Amino acid sequence: MARASADKYNLLDRWRSVMRESVWRFNQLIDDNTSREPNAGKHIPYIQRDRDAIADALTNAVNGVWPYLGYPPVPTWVGPVTLAVNRDASWKQQTFNLPDGFIHAIGKRATALVDDNVTVTYTDSDDDGILDRASVSFTLTGGDTALDEQEFVACFRTADGALTAGNLEWTIYPLTITRSSNTVTMTGHRAVFTHPNVWAQEYVDSTYGAIEKPEQAKSAGTATDASDYVNAVDIYRVYADATSAVQLISFDPVAGQVITNASAAVMDYEYGLVRLYTASGQTEPTTAPHSVRLWYKAGLSATDTRYATLESVICRYANVLMPQTPSLWDRSMQMWDMDREASTEVMTADAQNPPPFGITRAGIHLWRTIKPETVRLVTKAKIVPQR
Repeated sequence: MARASADKYNLLDRWRSVMRESVWRFNQLIDDNTSREPNAGKHIPYIQRDRDAIADALTNAVNGVWPYLGYPPVPTWVGPVTLAVNRDASWKQQTFNLPDGFIHAIGKRATALVDDNVTVTYTDSDDDGILDRASVSFTLTGGDTALDEQEFVACFRTADGALTAGNLEWTIYPLTITRSSNTVTMTGHRAVFTHPNVWAQEYVDSTYGAIEKPEQAKSAGTATDASDYVNAVDIYRVYADATSAVQLISFDPVAGQVITNASAAVMDYEYGLVRLYTASGQTEPTTAPHSVRLWYKAGLSATDTRYATLESVICRYANVLMPQTPSLWDRSMQMWDMDREASTEVMTADAQNPPPFGITRAGIHLWRTIKPETVRLVTKAKIVPQR
């Protein structure tokens, strides 16, 4: 998967899809075979600095939209978040309104190794002579058989260039995950399994793929060289660890700040309402807490009808935030230019008092898409008193 450290919300490949860019070129792969793919463009590959700039713009776009929605537009790990406790009432009798809605789980993001060095198999999915499909299969044993396979991710190995084992910045996506009995299979395009060594080299001295100056030719792998793809991956489980994810904070005149672990139950998934309680094995705080600190996962689920639309308009708005033009092919370049143009629907009032995301076509479209959701923020604050 074309990766970037700034890709905090795993939207990099989604941007590629929205902009109709070639999955081969985007992953820095070009040759006579990959150029047969629709939208392969001028055979100019994306290099790491291109992907980094796109990822940075996508992250800024999500961060800009988030406060207006009142929830992350994509599933996101949040925390720590600190809320005040009303000391005039028992902390167990209070309902707390988290800053975000669509709460998937209360817990800190945690990872656990499921299987390592799992072989990747490459096949030709459409009989055109190009190996374009990747699949990874492994069998669950013991307690792992009870796990939800949708929590599994494939990660690049340290042997192939990942900074650390199980580093989620080196997750391979998008992948389709299926399960038959205790056998789990992950499938995806071969290009997302490009070896990190390909991305590590941005330029070559030859004229292959050059745009302007031969000495600035972009380096790329090919569809036919097996060494340009990894042959194994590590499988990790990413899950919510409830341990210490809810912390009651008290003050003791002698001991100072005292942290007591508690638990939280989600009372309303969409509005982020939770109640606190003491679970088995946990102890009551010795003094009344003045605040509570929480970690959780929130955001629209991929099954929500709004998810794909929000992802798409955020990707288009990210084009406005990019400092330079990516290596786009002709049709994608037209889309990029249109997104950055001033909207024809802008009125004088908009120019003098611009909408939150500016007066570009992409900014206006984004605001019109999420504006109905901002009503939720108004009602959310009035839903429940804190006692």
